[in-house]
Amino acid sequence: MAEGTPVKKAATKKRVVKKAVKKTVKKTAAKKRVVKKAGVKKAATKKRATTKQPDLNKSYAEARKAVGALWDDVAKDTHARFSTISKRVENRFKNIKKDVSEVDVQYAIDKAGDVSKKLLKSGTKWVKLLGMQVKLLWEMLKDVWYGKFKAPWGTVAAITATLLYVVMPFDIIPDFIPGIGLIDDMLVVTLCISMIRIDLRRYANFRKLNLADYGL
Repeated sequence: MAEGTPVKKAATKKRVVKKAVKKTVKKTAAKKRVVKKAGVKKAATKKRATTKQPDLNKSYAEARKAVGALWDDVAKDTHARFSTISKRVENRFKNIKKDVSEVDVQYAIDKAGDVSKKLLKSGTKWVKLLGMQVKLLWEMLKDVWYGKFKAPWGTVAAITATLLYVVMPFDIIPDFIPGIGLIDDMLVVTLCISMIRIDLRRYANFRKLNLADYGL
């Protein structure tokens, strides 16, 4: 029994050592996993850091270039359409002008005042300016027609044709189309003013008006 005791002690010691070694191996393996995981994470972080980021300035420049090219195409198409519309407006104006009668003059005088008031109430600057010009032509036509100011029939016909076009419910471009519905009216008014400029200046002097206030 005395001889067996050292053997039992040796076996116990061997088991303790084996258990300690196993624990050490386990710790080492765990440490390797932690180190490996940290290394992978670090590598991934480094990879993300070294990944080339998109150049925003270049992207914006490319976007602007693409939009610019698109706008050029739209502008060319719009210019072609506008040229066609302006020609139709001019033809319509000439046709109205050559057929103007005294009845038309009176009709224009009766209706154009309300139209000018409506335009003047607009919050859009160029529409309000159009209203001022229409009002000026309307007042000039009235003064000529009622004998307060003298002007040739050609001038009377041009103003009347312009006011008739403006008061028409259906133009080349209908007035109810937002943003562009009054462009043809503006074209007609501008055409008329260029035709009667000499008489218009005389009228402005007669009334002591500054045409610059009307954008002229």
